[in-house]
Amino acid sequence: MNAHADEPECYVLSLDEVTTLAVENIKEGKSSFWLPFKSFTRPEFKNAWHRLE
Repeated sequence: MNAHADEPECYVLSLDEVTTLAVENIKEGKSSFWLPFKSFTRPEFKNAWHRLE
């Protein structure tokens, strides 16, 4: 987020967290998934590079 800022932000989530937090939308018989902003912009995910270890 804010990729052009002097200090861009990154949110690090596991696949399980993304799967749990994703919201499904069905429109005209087609399914799509997205992550609500408030779901992934939590302090425990923000710039949490240590989670990749």
